[in-house]
This record gives sequence, structure tokens and C-alpha cells, in this order.
Amino acid sequence: MPVTFLQNQQIGKVFRSTAIDNLTIAVDLGSAQPVQQFALRKHNISLTGVTVTLSGATNSSFIPTAVSVGITMASDILLYDWGGDEQNYQYWKLEIEDPDNEDAYIELGYMFLGAYDEFDFPNNNTATSRVDPATKRANYDGSFVAFNRTKYRRIDFKISPVQQEDRRALEAVYDEVGVSKGLFVFLDANNNRDTDGYHKLTVFGAFAGEFKVSHIGIDWHNVDSLVFEEIR
Repeated sequence: MPVTFLQNQQIGKVFRSTAIDNLTIAVDLGSAQPVQQFALRKHNISLTGVTVTLSGATNSSFIPTAVSVGITMASDILLYDWGGDEQNYQYWKLEIEDPDNEDAYIELGYMFLGAYDEFDFPNNNTATSRVDPATKRANYDGSFVAFNRTKYRRIDFKISPVQQEDRRALEAVYDEVGVSKGLFVFLDANNNRDTDGYHKLTVFGAFAGEFKVSHIGIDWHNVDSLVFEEIR
């Protein structure tokens, strides 16, 4: 399946390759762009016995390689953050060695490589939940028919105090993506994972509704929660 699917946000559109011993995906950003973070969602890479390396360079031959980092494995989303520092290179490559992959192929979903906006928020004003959108219809005899759908995560959080700079940045983000495009939301700067290997405070999702003035109030009494729902 084509590399272009790495930029397709539909969960059913994935990149797939049988080159499990030495897979290399090259990325040309067109010009040197500020990169602060790498993220990759929905993969089948093994959690052990695997090497994932991300490298940047000023030329397509990667000689010399300007920056190279190892990516820590996780069950859902692969993440690497340079802690706010910008890596300004045009050429990037992702190298994966997964010789014992149980599927005998490597499958990758949506990939992000770029800069991000950062806002301050207190942890006690964050709520996460898992939503089951399944519906069921009861029959006259007490039985019911269920219509199962994919469960998804929902994150509600408040940003405060909302300074003028943050307000403009939030408005710019919403103007860019609206409710129809996805974006990664990282609420855990330390990139911690639970015992099952999943990130509980990281989600690839979309705004659940319109962006309102009440999302950018100047104090807690005037601020509504921002709501993101996982794209599935």
C-alpha cells in the first residue's frame, strides 16, 4: 500500500510493506522546515526486538546525517519530542527493523512530522473517557438487536489563563482544521504510558464542536472545556 497513505487521516488507509528487515521511508519536506515532534498512529510494529530510527539531513543522500534519534515503542502512537527545540532540515527518513513481525509485514497509519503549539493547563481540569457509540433496539419479547461501532476516546480539558498569544494560537489552529480535520493532542509532556503500553493522554482526534468565545475566557468562571474526540 502506498507511502502517500501516511498522510491520509482515514484509519482504513494505511501504508504496508513486506520489507520487515530493513524498511526505509524517505520524506522530502520541500525545504528546511521547523520540526519539533514526530508522531505515528496505528501501527503493527513489534514492541520488542525492533529498532526504529528517525534521521534528518540537509541532502537526500543523508551524508552526513545531521540528527538521528531512536523511537521508543508504544502500542498505539509512536512519539518523539525534541523538548521544544527545532530541527530545521528538508530531508528525513524513518528506518524500521522488525525481523520477527508476526504479520510478516509492517503497517503504518497517519504520520506527523513538524512543529506544534503549546499551552498551559492544570491536570485537575482534564477528563478522559471511552465512548461506546453502539446502539441497540429492544424487541417486544425483551430481546434486543445491537449495532456495534468502534469505541473511541474523548478528552475534555481547559486552558487557563488564556493569554492573548494563546488565544490567537487557538483560533489559528481551529481556523486551519475546523471539525473535519484531525490533529494530535498531547496532554502529557512526559509521554508516559500505562501498563498496557497505551498513551492515556495522547489522542489523534478532532474538535467535537464549534470553537466558541467561552473557550478563551480570561478566568475559570468564563472558560468552557475544549473537547476532542478520537478519529476512528
